[in-house]
Amino acid sequence: MELHDIKYFIAAIDHKSVSKAAASIPVSAGSISKAISRIEDEVGSLLFFRKGRGIEPTDVGLKLASDLRSVNMQLESALHQASAPGKIGGEIRAVGTEFLIWSQAPKLVKAAARVAPQSRLTLRTTTSDAATLELVHERSAHLGVVSTPPSKGTESLRQERIPFATAAHHKHPLLKGRRTTQVHIDEVLTHPFLCLNESLYEFSEKKWTADGWRDDQFPRATTVRTSSLLTAQRVLNLGNHLFYGPKELIEEWGLAGIQPTGCPFECALHPSLVSSSVGENRVLQLIWEALQTKKLKDL
Repeated sequence: MELHDIKYFIAAIDHKSVSKAAASIPVSAGSISKAISRIEDEVGSLLFFRKGRGIEPTDVGLKLASDLRSVNMQLESALHQASAPGKIGGEIRAVGTEFLIWSQAPKLVKAAARVAPQSRLTLRTTTSDAATLELVHERSAHLGVVSTPPSKGTESLRQERIPFATAAHHKHPLLKGRRTTQVHIDEVLTHPFLCLNESLYEFSEKKWTADGWRDDQFPRATTVRTSSLLTAQRVLNLGNHLFYGPKELIEEWGLAGIQPTGCPFECALHPSLVSSSVGENRVLQLIWEALQTKKLKDL
């Protein structure tokens, strides 16, 4: 039985309403319902019945709530007493789309190693910012990384802007025999592109294509699409495709930058770290403090 499930169950007992319990935490009503269902499956008995627009606990639900309140208080007290610096352990789960987790992983690992060296950091990928936020709201993840504006009910830390650029493998035909990286956009558009899908990152600007390019103004021939960073890197190494994406990836993959002229737009991601449980976990609280902007320069 997870601690957050216990918290959600007790909230449902206190408010006698799934929606009111959800608003008090805050999480989605679905998170409360799922927590109740998980506990009911575990104890093998119904814990609530419907009454009008609300819910009423069964006798089993009332007895269980009484027992769990005591257990919850003891656990919180034990965790607080055990949270002396240098002795903090436990798992911290961080989620985000593949690129965002890849981008923020070094920072997260350094922060955890500094303030809670005995902790264990688990990094998981999601398919969208919405999926990331759902896991954070449900307390299935302690931290999330998103590139769209964080939702209400979460704490957030804005991270450094991630600029985008055009690039290609050094053996690409566009780079052969050329003394400058500046290439007119008309010539750039005669070559095929590889495009990363929206499952890797999302933009608040809907006019941008999935990979941030303005295809509405400068339409490309996109002949390869992928949601895998490893696959993208391997295809680009063939030297046949251009790539538009984060400069971090371009540098990591050893690609050569290209500066299209006559193409005034630029794209960037503005990632944020989000959490719904900073105050509920001592390890997370220390990591969160270490990740605050004023301390990032030390990581």
